[in-house]
Amino acid sequence: METGPSKEQPKIAELESLPDSHLSCILEFDGACKGNPGRSGAGAIIRRLNGSVIAHLREGLGITTNNAAEYRALILGLKYAANKGFKHIRAQGDSKLVCYQVSGTDNLVKLVIIY
Repeated sequence: METGPSKEQPKIAELESLPDSHLSCILEFDGACKGNPGRSGAGAIIRRLNGSVIAHLREGLGITTNNAAEYRALILGLKYAANKGFKHIRAQGDSKLVCYQVSGTDNLVKLVIIY
C-alpha cells in the first residue's frame, strides 16, 4: 500500500477559446494560509492572451481559512479585470474546492468565467 503523494495527474477540462481581443484576459489566482485558520493572503496575476502580464495583485487577509483565502484571490482578480473592462476572463486556480463550487461541475480543475 502506497502512502506517498498521488502520482495521478489532476483532470483538466478542455479550455474554451477566448475571443482574441482587448476584452479578453487570463486570471491566475491563489490563496495561502499559515495554519488553518491562520495568517492569510490572496494573490492574482492578470495576463493578456499572449501571456504578457497586465497586473500583479495581492491582499493581506489577516486570520482566515485556506478556502477563504482562495475565494478572496479569485474575487480580487475578477474585480480588477471587470473594472478594467475585460468581458472574457479565463480564471485558473489550483483550489479544487473553489473551481468545483464556482463552476458547478465535479471534474473541473481550471474554470472559465465568461460574462
